[in-house]
Amino acid sequence: MIRKILSITLLVFSSYVPAFSQSILADSLAMYCPETSIWYPHSTPYYLYKGATFSQSQVVWSTSFHTATPIPIGSVGPKKYTKQLKGIISNTQIAEVMKQAVENKVNVILVIGDGMGPVHMTLPVYMRKANGDQQITMFEKIMKEGDCGYVLTNPAGGLVTGSAAAGTAIATGTKTRMDMVGVDTIGKPLVSVMDIAVRRGMKTALVTDAAITDATPAAFYGHSIDRNNETEIARQLAEDNRIDIIFGGGAENFIPHDSRFKDMEGFEDSHFSQSMSARKDDKNLLDIFMKKQYKMVHNTSQMEQLKVGSPVVGFFSVGGLPAPIDRNLQNKEIPTVAQMSKKALELVSNNHKNGFFTMIECARIDWEAHANDVGAVYRAVVEMDEVLKDAYVLYQQRPKKTLLIFCADHETGGLGIAYRKVDSDEKESFKCVNGEMWETITKALSFENFRKMAAQDRSLSQIFGMSDSPRALKENVEKHTGYTISDYQAEKIFEASHKGEKMPKYAIPQ
Repeated sequence: MIRKILSITLLVFSSYVPAFSQSILADSLAMYCPETSIWYPHSTPYYLYKGATFSQSQVVWSTSFHTATPIPIGSVGPKKYTKQLKGIISNTQIAEVMKQAVENKVNVILVIGDGMGPVHMTLPVYMRKANGDQQITMFEKIMKEGDCGYVLTNPAGGLVTGSAAAGTAIATGTKTRMDMVGVDTIGKPLVSVMDIAVRRGMKTALVTDAAITDATPAAFYGHSIDRNNETEIARQLAEDNRIDIIFGGGAENFIPHDSRFKDMEGFEDSHFSQSMSARKDDKNLLDIFMKKQYKMVHNTSQMEQLKVGSPVVGFFSVGGLPAPIDRNLQNKEIPTVAQMSKKALELVSNNHKNGFFTMIECARIDWEAHANDVGAVYRAVVEMDEVLKDAYVLYQQRPKKTLLIFCADHETGGLGIAYRKVDSDEKESFKCVNGEMWETITKALSFENFRKMAAQDRSLSQIFGMSDSPRALKENVEKHTGYTISDYQAEKIFEASHKGEKMPKYAIPQ
């Protein structure tokens, strides 16, 4: 027991006091993790980086997985709907309200920030304050003008959810088990708000910067006891659904086994033309879409040229789309989630008498939070704010007939920003007007240091991957994040990132 307490104490102390003996810091982080089950495989370099930069960033991550933290929700639109989305509510309430609106042919725009907790959402809010910017974010605007609250995200029979169970609750109004998509706890298919919208003759759109077959979007049209069965979920999307606009990634799930996109009609010149299928059968789901008169696009230029009319499938990647922070490194012909959502809203909202339903997922917030990369999370949340700007403009055109909701499905990472204690020789002091001397050893994180978060211009995964030596890693960290790390810390992070190490097991027997 004493040894277990010692390992926990070492971890906590080293996380919050990075100056404490660099060798002890690195070795304790690498060898005495008290709960390896709360860290992703290959989390070691991110964990070491977090400890090495805490004194500069004061960013705290408690895990690389999801937490039970209630997530924020904001909505504007007819009061009869928004008033049901304030206070502390269940995630199933979101579906119930959307179903009411769709039954009355009220336009619905749902924007989900996957993994976005309260602190994630407020990063651009605090950045605005740090920069002295008076222009409020869309998160602030919607919560101020409409109604807001917190959402309890738990799945059936538990506290901490995953995207499949959470997406199912939001899409259908029914809680289910972990990893189940669009089915109840015994595997029975559920009716989603998307299904109702299609039946009511509404225009519909599904947009994500993840794979279109990933858990959150799949919950709105698919049915599976296993979210990872993406090829079957892809078949359901192609064969069993009639969603008008489909934009996202995941193209690998739609072409026959052992084939490449260069051999697929319309995809010969796509940036992923050499990529292979992920299917294990010979189904060509692209053919099914084309037989249903869907247009097919695979780049930004094609998407921007689309006109109102035929249904459209836009596959812009074989898997997920690039992180917002790494956009400058990527093909410009891969659209952002903001670009996709703007075009989708344009296509579904144009003079359609029965109204429309659109679900937009900003998935990269979750991905970057799993990596504990706060700079990348910040950029992803800023992009979600851009999505909300376009959605809000559309809402303003018909505010009595449009319901705009933003929320998350769960919180990822246990993100926090903490003050830190320093030695007395680093204390701050100030002489007050009455002559008294104010002193403190508590660092609140200055706006100046907080602004460094916005200066980060590459994801940690890119920084680690591009560095071919500890020295290069140290230089790249400073160049692309503004933070400094020691030679020893760079060596440990480099070793972990290039050996593919997993978070180690307990070094001390339990």
